[in-house]
Amino acid sequence: MASVEKITSGIAIINPGSTITNVSITAIEIDKSFLKITWYSNTGSSDMPSFHVGARIASSTQLQFERIESNGTINIAWELVEFSDGVKVQHGQSITTTGTANATIAAVDLNKSFIFHTLMNNGGINFGTDDNVRARFSSNTTLEFTYYSHSNTITIDWQVIEYDNCSVQQIDTTITTANNQNITISPIDASRSFVIGAFYTTDVFMYSNEICQLTFNSSTQLNVARYVTASTNVDATIFVIEFDDNVETLHYIPAFTNDSYLQSITSVNTDYSIINPSQLCESSVCPTFQTDDNMSNTAFRFIFIGSSITNFGNCLSFNGSPECVRLGNSATFNLTNNFTLECWIKPSVVNIDQRMIGSRSDNFNNGIGFGINSSGNLIFTTFGIQDFNSSITITAGVWTHVAVVFTSGNDARFFRNGQFIEQVNGSSAANISGIDMHIGQMGDDFQYFSGLIDEVRMWNIAKTDAEITLNYSKSVLSTTQNLIGYWKFNESTGIIANDETNNNNGTLIGMDDANWVTNDLILDGTSSQVQIKRYNSPSISSTTAFTTIEFSNRQPLISRVRVFNLSFHRLGTPFFG
Repeated sequence: MASVEKITSGIAIINPGSTITNVSITAIEIDKSFLKITWYSNTGSSDMPSFHVGARIASSTQLQFERIESNGTINIAWELVEFSDGVKVQHGQSITTTGTANATIAAVDLNKSFIFHTLMNNGGINFGTDDNVRARFSSNTTLEFTYYSHSNTITIDWQVIEYDNCSVQQIDTTITTANNQNITISPIDASRSFVIGAFYTTDVFMYSNEICQLTFNSSTQLNVARYVTASTNVDATIFVIEFDDNVETLHYIPAFTNDSYLQSITSVNTDYSIINPSQLCESSVCPTFQTDDNMSNTAFRFIFIGSSITNFGNCLSFNGSPECVRLGNSATFNLTNNFTLECWIKPSVVNIDQRMIGSRSDNFNNGIGFGINSSGNLIFTTFGIQDFNSSITITAGVWTHVAVVFTSGNDARFFRNGQFIEQVNGSSAANISGIDMHIGQMGDDFQYFSGLIDEVRMWNIAKTDAEITLNYSKSVLSTTQNLIGYWKFNESTGIIANDETNNNNGTLIGMDDANWVTNDLILDGTSSQVQIKRYNSPSISSTTAFTTIEFSNRQPLISRVRVFNLSFHRLGTPFFG
């Protein structure tokens, strides 16, 4: 019986000037794990080598995301699924310049196996025939990848998933030029099934209406949709996966006009769920997908909006009197801009000025402070420079996650419970040098916090909205890139608060063992929204589809599958795995 061990997820950024980013993970069994990604980019279609992303499990403790060239920013949402038993995963990479590549694999049961893949392309200014690859089994020991060659080098990272408790149909077919057609399949229960499509065409410059969307029409029929009639046939391999346990499928078609959209869904457990995009369909308003189109408009990243099931253990209690955790004056804290502060708080009162994190010199011209003012609103201060007063209210007696991102443009972005709420603009960098950093007070025996504080994190980077959304409700690895301080407060005795990054352990001042208390925060781990994000928002109507797949801990792989059809404005992300 297939059982899921755990799912981890996160955001990875490939910055301008970079081609690779690595992400550290908790050790996994590679042959029982698979990786999925969605992403968006601000690169144009005239730079396809900077847009295509290859994704791979590089080792048991590291993921790797790569592109050929380094222009623009790639924002990647990744999901890593590890199974305890009942599932075998083979990983590999194939490189070709000829239009066809074969890969030898260990023998699999073709009735229980399917393929995920990503690709990178080293050349070509247009989105064309060498930018989609059909992946199929040519035998139970051979994979076949096909594209229409332009003599560019195509690098394919592939994963073969053999899952005990499912039935798989591999359908090799030619999709004709009609804009709407049906494909007959063996009978399935669509409420327990989802579909994967991979295709290629021989048209030199791919037209957007040659990208096909796949949805279930009935138990014996798939619908293939293009917005308008195309000029060229498409050769496709379609995998129809039906699971043996109970699932349900729900469909939604919302309008989408902005660069970020929240789609309501029936609640899923975010600790055991992933999102699987389908193929796409663009409108006739922009029928060609060539150098006049911007790839940033056409790539979509999907993430769940919601909490994880989390037990944070202990926390620290502050009583509003001279109590704090002194972190010292390490050069680590000499931040000017482009940094992030975050923590969980449960204030006992919100009618006093109080700080969760603070450092300030006696003459008020040096340091920072993140706290709550006497009106109960979140505030951030760069002392001697500017007060950033938000209108975000905090409730006494309620656990709330709060974060402030101080950007490279010297603006303060405020978050509450993982959601961006408000930005207050600034003009100058902070000044922090040679003064102690504290948790629970301003920094010079002033504005003491009253209540509980937990999971304090400091980052020397401006975290993205999606990164805060994904991680606010869960612990992160102490080795996470750009994490410069992490105080989990899980000690139960003593006067030392350990820094998980081993940079700056804190010393409890005016506190003793009685200040270590149990964190009573309860997170149910559910989400009822999916965020779809792209770089910008042209006004061209299109549709796409995605599936949420919900796993159960150490239970059969799928407990629920939900499929959502969405209406967007512009071509969505081609499914590369």
